[in-house]
Amino acid sequence: MNTMDYPSLSQNNEFMFSVLMANRLKLVRADFVIFQRA
Repeated sequence: MNTMDYPSLSQNNEFMFSVLMANRLKLVRADFVIFQRA
């Protein structure tokens, strides 16, 4: 693996992680709203 690949790879992983966390927070928020309405 070339050392030039590392920055973009880590940046991509951080981006994917942030997207996954954002989706998880949205799901948790939706569940919380549904729970409050019930």
